[in-house]
Amino acid sequence: HTLLRQACLQRFGEYHVNHTCNIKTDPKLAEVYLTEALELAKNNSKDSKGDDMNIAHADIYQTLGKACAQLGKYPKAKDLFLITLQAVEEHYGQDHIKVAHSLHNLGNVHLRKGEYAQAKALCERALRILQKHYGQDHIQVAT
Repeated sequence: HTLLRQACLQRFGEYHVNHTCNIKTDPKLAEVYLTEALELAKNNSKDSKGDDMNIAHADIYQTLGKACAQLGKYPKAKDLFLITLQAVEEHYGQDHIKVAHSLHNLGNVHLRKGEYAQAKALCERALRILQKHYGQDHIQVAT
C-alpha cells in the first residue's frame, strides 16, 4: 500500500513538473506530492545503518528540484540537484546520461541565479557527456 502511494505521488509530481504541452501544471502541488513521495521512499528503504539515500530516490530528488526551481526556490533546488548528482555519479559513473541531466539541471539553477561561470562549466560538462553518447548531430545534443 505504501509503495503504491509513493509511486502515485511521484507520478502526480512528475506530471505537474514535466508537462509543457499547454497543460495546466502546478509546481506547488508537485512539491507537495514529491516531498511526501520522498519521505515514503526513505521510510521504505532505510537499511540497518540508517542510510536513507539510494539510487531509487534520485529521480524523486531530481523532479523535486525541478519543481523548486520553477517556484524560484533556487537554494533548495540546488541542494536537491547536488544530492541527485552525487547519487547518479556514484551509481552510474561520471559519464552517464543521467549525470548529464543532473549537471544540466544544476547549471540552470546557477544560470537563474546569475552565476554564469558555474552555469557554463556545468552545462559544458553535460554537453561533453551528451556528445560522447549521442554524437555531435543528435537532437539531444542540439537542445
